[in-house]
Amino acid sequence: MKALVDARDAAAGVQGGGQADALRATQKAYRDRVAEVLAAAKAVLDEAGLEANAIQVRRMGETLQTASARGSEHRDALVAGTLAKDVGLDDPFGGLGDDAADEATEAPARPAPAQRAKAEAPARPGEAGARPGEAAARSRAAQEKARATEEQAREAERAQERARREAAAQAARAKVAELEEALGQARADARAAEVAAVRAQAEAERARRAAVDTETRLQRARDDLRAALA
Repeated sequence: MKALVDARDAAAGVQGGGQADALRATQKAYRDRVAEVLAAAKAVLDEAGLEANAIQVRRMGETLQTASARGSEHRDALVAGTLAKDVGLDDPFGGLGDDAADEATEAPARPAPAQRAKAEAPARPGEAGARPGEAAARSRAAQEKARATEEQAREAERAQERARREAAAQAARAKVAELEEALGQARADARAAEVAAVRAQAEAERARRAAVDTETRLQRARDDLRAALA
């Protein structure tokens, strides 16, 4: 928007100076800036699912021309992006020339051949009377709705991630419980084996002592037998 206002001032600055080439160049630059702003406005409406007809486009063009004029009471609001109403066309070029005014006003308003039928179609109910402020409000509402939808999608992704992590945590807890149970059983088996080993060792010791005692008695019996035979 600042570029549009600067181009407007540049075109007005060379008016009446006898510099035809400079005048044509600055007028063309100004018309180009107007067309760029209108194209940007139409793009915003398209993103919001709205469509500006030829009447609305011309009304926006007239507002840009009038409000961008040096000394206009609406100029500051235009540059700040806070102008929310139409401004009537009242000698918007202030001496820049009628041809320049017509070209800058008409060029953006005429749609391309492929889009002319759509641009000239009857306006939808409520559309013809829509003002730039209303269109901006609809655009903001559409953007807010898009942001809300995007936030809902992100929240759904976060919920899905939380569910995935919770499922993984539950599976891990179940595995830990299973391994703890197995460890407890293994320890119980180890203790039982140790007890059995101690008992077996005791039994083996008793058997060894019994064998020694039996061997001792056997030896005595042999000694007694030899003594009896002597």
